[in-house]
Amino acid sequence: MRWQQWCGAALGCVLPSVLSAAVGVAVYESKGLDARRTQTGHSGLVATQVCADGIHSVRRCRPGEVPGVVMSRYTQLAWGQPLEVIVVPMRPHFLGVDDVADLPLLSTGAVLKQVQIAYWRDHLRTLIPPLTPERYQELHREHKRMTAGKLVKNVAQFEFLIKALAPANNAEPTEPVALRDPVTGLLVPNGRWRGVVGVRHERDSVLFLTETTVDQELRLAEFLKEEADQKFNALKSNCSDFVNRGLQVALREVEYRRGTRAVAVADAFVTSPLTVANDFVRFLKKRDIPYQVVFLPMLPGSRQPSASVRRISSGVLLPTPEQGMLAFGIKVGLFQMNPLIPLIGGVVNGFSPAINPDREVTRNPRTLSQFASWDAGERASAAHAFGTQACWEQKRDSFRQMVDWLQEQAVLSPGTTDHILRNAKPFAYARLLEREGRVSAGRTRGSVASILESEPVFSDQIRTDAIQALVAAVNFDLSAFPLDRRAAGEFDADWDLLVRAMRRFEYPAAQQMQEGLSACSATEAEAALREGRKVQDGRSRGHGPWRWLKKQGWLLARGPRR
Repeated sequence: MRWQQWCGAALGCVLPSVLSAAVGVAVYESKGLDARRTQTGHSGLVATQVCADGIHSVRRCRPGEVPGVVMSRYTQLAWGQPLEVIVVPMRPHFLGVDDVADLPLLSTGAVLKQVQIAYWRDHLRTLIPPLTPERYQELHREHKRMTAGKLVKNVAQFEFLIKALAPANNAEPTEPVALRDPVTGLLVPNGRWRGVVGVRHERDSVLFLTETTVDQELRLAEFLKEEADQKFNALKSNCSDFVNRGLQVALREVEYRRGTRAVAVADAFVTSPLTVANDFVRFLKKRDIPYQVVFLPMLPGSRQPSASVRRISSGVLLPTPEQGMLAFGIKVGLFQMNPLIPLIGGVVNGFSPAINPDREVTRNPRTLSQFASWDAGERASAAHAFGTQACWEQKRDSFRQMVDWLQEQAVLSPGTTDHILRNAKPFAYARLLEREGRVSAGRTRGSVASILESEPVFSDQIRTDAIQALVAAVNFDLSAFPLDRRAAGEFDADWDLLVRAMRRFEYPAAQQMQEGLSACSATEAEAALREGRKVQDGRSRGHGPWRWLKKQGWLLARGPRR
């Protein structure tokens, strides 16, 4: 089975130019309340060679259309509307924009909101119509009214405690019911539809895909019609159940069925994103069906990295700093009172093994075809894709020297070093720029390049803001935990722009910065193979329990990051 190379992630192109179609599972890391409670994440159904027919179905693509869609099931997709299943083209689903050239260099909460409202204005306005003032007031009163059902839900999910200690940060008085479109002034229905537009602005994703035909993907049109009649149910018809049923329809020829096991305690007998991905990959391996894994990392910005996906039992019972200070402190306190809780969680999780998405991305030799451009072995391919540790450190050293020089030139403020290269806090400098109002939704790589290459070099605030945004984007990867970094090729897009800018600014060491991470890592990997050494790529952290213990120990040492 032959696969063509996927588009370079450095340009933000997430659509494959494959010879044939592919379907599979998208597993999204945890964020927000989900990260604080269970870390189950979210899952979606991917089809790469059909196009969206509105937001409710799929169809055969017309000439000139970019193929690829992601189908998702949520509850309350939009306030005041009974929508639960939504279909979004793959590029705006992950990037939030139709044209890669419009992708912001640096993402923040405000930037993502503007991107989502712009997408609604251009594509969803007729499908998710704006609210009238009367309808908005009615929904607002309903939201404020406390009922017995809401009270039970708040208690069961600890929402009352979370909202008391970490209240929602509503930037507009119309939230959470609606958003105000700054262009048209219309009231845009708020809801979980925003979670399927611009996914990479707020969390990592891993796609597991296997080859099909276009006709097999077109079956999903009838499947979506049937799913529209079903109501969301967290226990029996959630996002992962939806994905599982879609895979059964598309892969009918190979008689796809999710795995059956006597013990399902690890997920409380609920289908979770990790479960459906695990069953899908296990089935493909058992039948010896080739599959492909695609890693789509979070874009640089002011948000904390998303939390890794876990089983429901381990997410609820076992503490991790990724869940935030509140959840981490509560669980540690409970364990001191009852040491049996972590023991039970560890035993249950141990008897329910699951795939590790990070390992599938970097360590499975059958799934590296979209990253590797040369066949020199599994470890070399992973190093080429994600960068060797030595090359990442080399880039950190060059970046630190450059930042010092920019401070001497008064381009960066003297306090910049307090926010640059802070381990496991890649968002620190971007958040500083956000607070100071120096991040613009319209500032793309193209606009930054135009600003930095115009005359004069350092004279006005616009140029200073542009170089600061570029520094923040590069700093995001250099400061991140290795498993949160972008792929080497994607990092190189920003690094190359930074080198061009510094050459324009006559930085003395610009020539030494010129080599990209991909080229450096390929050279390092080839040298290691010739000398018989092991290649350590930036994402490698061992396998199985040992990798988990090392990561948890590192996280505990630095404390909660949220």
